[in-house]
Amino acid sequence: MKDHPNEELNFSINLLKNNRIDCLKRITNGEKDGFLLPSSGDATVGRLVKTFITIDTLFDKSKNILINDEPQVLCKYQLSSNCSVYKNEILSQDHDLKNLVSLADELEKLRKDQDFSDFKLIAPCGRRLFAHKNILSARSPVFSSMLQNNMKEKADGFVKIQDICFEALKEMLNFMYCGRVYNLDHEVVCDLLAAAEKYEITNLKNECQKFLVKNLTKQSALLTLKLSQTYDMVDIQPEVNAF
Repeated sequence: MKDHPNEELNFSINLLKNNRIDCLKRITNGEKDGFLLPSSGDATVGRLVKTFITIDTLFDKSKNILINDEPQVLCKYQLSSNCSVYKNEILSQDHDLKNLVSLADELEKLRKDQDFSDFKLIAPCGRRLFAHKNILSARSPVFSSMLQNNMKEKADGFVKIQDICFEALKEMLNFMYCGRVYNLDHEVVCDLLAAAEKYEITNLKNECQKFLVKNLTKQSALLTLKLSQTYDMVDIQPEVNAF
């Protein structure tokens, strides 16, 4: 095949006779290409014959090939390949996945470590979250603009956020650093969606959407519908309306 030259595709097209595979059978395997005619009286397969049958043969009622004047066809295929090719690919993918998980773990540690932080997010309650300007800038175009231009927040080294609760801000930072969210509930998700919208973190909005769909109940349906309309989550609206 194109992507895997070591692969070989074997397939057969069987014309059924009385729901049994005892009529002409087409085989493609390597250089062989044709119909195999089963031998009568034993289980061995007969000689390879030409790769077509005539219309007259097909509709000859004495052959008893058609069922209700219609041909019945069964197709089968089997893909064989050099297993080491797939094994190497799987091992490579597994190795890549482990590297990504390890990277996320290290970035999570970085988020929690105050020693090298150079910026702070201050929640409405006054609690502070320590962060790094380069991470914030890389993950949010809004933070990037804030921290690259001569704005007050850049000079002060902190930003006061009055409209997003502490728990939502913490989950936002978790996601910005390592792509993970942990302690979600509907109250936190309301603020987290506001944060994702405000700071243009699209993938965080997708995570909130997944949570809302997964936890959709009669009690939460109305809130979920309102959130989907407020934050233009049109993908989940049909499912919420049908709930």
